[in-house]
Amino acid sequence: MEPDFWHKRWHEKQIGFHLSEYNERLIEHYSELNLQAGDNVFIPLSGKTKDIHFFVEKNCSVIGCELSPIAVQDFFHESELHFESNDVAFSELKLHQSNDINIYEGDFFSLNSEQLSTVNVCYDRAALVALPQEMRKAYAQKLISTLPDSVRMLLVTLEYDQELKQGPPFSVTEEEVYFLYQDHFKIQKLSTTNTGEKQPKVVPTKAKSASSIGVQMIEKTYLLHNTVPPPIKGGG
Repeated sequence: MEPDFWHKRWHEKQIGFHLSEYNERLIEHYSELNLQAGDNVFIPLSGKTKDIHFFVEKNCSVIGCELSPIAVQDFFHESELHFESNDVAFSELKLHQSNDINIYEGDFFSLNSEQLSTVNVCYDRAALVALPQEMRKAYAQKLISTLPDSVRMLLVTLEYDQELKQGPPFSVTEEEVYFLYQDHFKIQKLSTTNTGEKQPKVVPTKAKSASSIGVQMIEKTYLLHNTVPPPIKGGG
């Protein structure tokens, strides 16, 4: 999916994926992340999510990454936060900083492990499902290669009949989650939720009429943590 697609969506304010309140699955399952004061949380494809404030309220710092400058500016302005912006050396990224919030503006794939070296937790509510299938493997591999081995991840996905709806958000099956991550993470499914009519009605891709229909969507939440044990401290 080309960057122009997302730039257009934000420019035209086609952002039905944005939630005006904290995500329900985050509220339900954040305790599984065993958050500690001072933890650093990474939110890929962060948009202008209010979930950033959720983690700050838990005394965590947040690193976001967002392609759209509109989304980044909207986040800080709507949050009424003063922020400073600087170009990142040897990169097309720009870093926006306000106290415990740091948001990289630019391509997620431009991030490096040094920029994410302090991350303890990754929260993916809208990143994996925002990508078409041909991009999801590269995205998962980038996360795995860039984040520290000890990272804990809360992942929220959607499953539905992809023939009835054009993404994004895209349908990501449980089988695909395991395919992408099982070689590097232990995976625990925390919940399965039928979202019912909470999801917006959409135009079916194979319907003869243009009338909108509701598409049944199943939301699944996973906890991922690395199989590599932490280094043993001390000793001589």
